[in-house]
Amino acid sequence: MNYSLGFLKNFLRDEEGAELVEWIVFVALLVLGIAGAVAFLRSEIQSGYQRIGNCIKNTSSC
Repeated sequence: MNYSLGFLKNFLRDEEGAELVEWIVFVALLVLGIAGAVAFLRSEIQSGYQRIGNCIKNTSSC
């Protein structure tokens, strides 16, 4: 019982886990932001690659 209380007190005082959670949340939000931007700009990116492909195939269309 004493060990459990000591572990719980140490766990509540330790802030290393909270810092890790903050970094995980930050990275998750960053990934969601990048995924959202790519999804939003998907058609623009696709048409850009299409134009590049057309220029490679036929240099007169550039």
